[in-house]
Amino acid sequence: MVADKDRAIRTLINGLQGKITVNGVPYDGAMPALKLSNEEVANVLSYVLNSFGNQAGYVRPEDVGRVRAPTIQ
Repeated sequence: MVADKDRAIRTLINGLQGKITVNGVPYDGAMPALKLSNEEVANVLSYVLNSFGNQAGYVRPEDVGRVRAPTIQ
């Protein structure tokens, strides 16, 4: 997630299902899409990106809006 903030944003707003590999460890599960505002998504990701030993900067609500815009129907 640290390497690709846009992917992290898409995962929170659209959810994720199926097999993925993270740092060489396979996972197979589902994360539902979360109905969060742009500010809430930015706050969650900024927390994760700067916790658990991470130092990856911040996500702004404007970043979330830019990623979310093409998915609005």
